[in-house]
Amino acid sequence: MKIAVISDIHANLLAFEAVVADMKRAAPDFVVFLGDLVVTGPRPKECFELLKTLHPTAWILGNTDDWLREGLDDTSDVIPPTKHELLVRRMSDFAHDRLDETDRAFLLARPVSRYFSFPAIESADTSFKYDRTPFLADSGMTCCHGSPTSYSQAIHPGITAEVMDAAIKGARGHVMACGHTHYRVCFSHNGVSVFNFGSVSMPFNTPMLYASRAEVRDGSRAIAQYGLIDIAPDGLLSHETRDVSFDLSALIRDMEGLDYPGIDIVMEKYVGEK
Repeated sequence: MKIAVISDIHANLLAFEAVVADMKRAAPDFVVFLGDLVVTGPRPKECFELLKTLHPTAWILGNTDDWLREGLDDTSDVIPPTKHELLVRRMSDFAHDRLDETDRAFLLARPVSRYFSFPAIESADTSFKYDRTPFLADSGMTCCHGSPTSYSQAIHPGITAEVMDAAIKGARGHVMACGHTHYRVCFSHNGVSVFNFGSVSMPFNTPMLYASRAEVRDGSRAIAQYGLIDIAPDGLLSHETRDVSFDLSALIRDMEGLDYPGIDIVMEKYVGEK
């Protein structure tokens, strides 16, 4: 059984299309999406429609997805007190205005976490002398954006054991898949295998390929990330990290053509300087 895990698309259609093309060649049995779909990128509606065609078994609410909730309020008389808050509002308004009411209601109704139950797994082989617990898929996995109880909780190996204990407290089973940080990490904590396969858009731990935006030429490429989890009939788990490339120069032209307000935020994740 093969599960494709994607997260943090951020309305980057070109990166998402590249991931979907690669994912279809891998032919997963299930797809799970871990949140942050439509804000911080130029193509929210198109990404929303493409994700629907994948029929995700789990579709999770991300923290930036929840920014759409702000767009539902009449705040025309309120001036955000900082430039950052003003930019956040402009980016969320950009996505809000390109999604209809039904789209927004669907996105905002997504759960913060979901336990994805697998089909029946055969009894594990107990003849091994070492502890296989971290590698066993048990009967399913917990899918979340940040943690099982918070879409803004950042899970990574650098946090203290006490914080990690609290972060995974709501997880069921021996496997948890999360996103949010845009950092790819896979580790085990107290018998739970934690997977963050990075980000479709703006991954943080890939090499900076361009020192400045001036170095990006027609056809220049950037990296999109996702991952695959494979579970054998006896529950033994393996995983594969996937890096695919997309046309960064085309993304820049698309954002410029749409006068996308968050272009600098996007580009600072791909180039050293503006």
